[in-house]
Amino acid sequence: MLAPMIELRPATADEMVLAFLRAEVDSPRFSPVIKHWLVTHRFDRTTLIDNGLLHDLEQNRLRAELLGAARGYQDNKWLFAEFPDDVQWRSRRP
Repeated sequence: MLAPMIELRPATADEMVLAFLRAEVDSPRFSPVIKHWLVTHRFDRTTLIDNGLLHDLEQNRLRAELLGAARGYQDNKWLFAEFPDDVQWRSRRP
């Protein structure tokens, strides 16, 4: 039986994007797309993802663009096709 998730607080879209990229940057399926985007745009994984700064507006914009390229975020396609605009993100832990 799985333990219930414990809700900690509301989360921002920027937090969700960073967590999403951290979760998928090493995935066999999406890592090549993410890493190609980073190389093409001359950014390094460590700065933008591993040690990403949520208070840095430019980093947040770039990460959203990267998630758009990899998964369709803010482009209404792929995983985010027909995704609602009024999502309320929550921070949770197991």
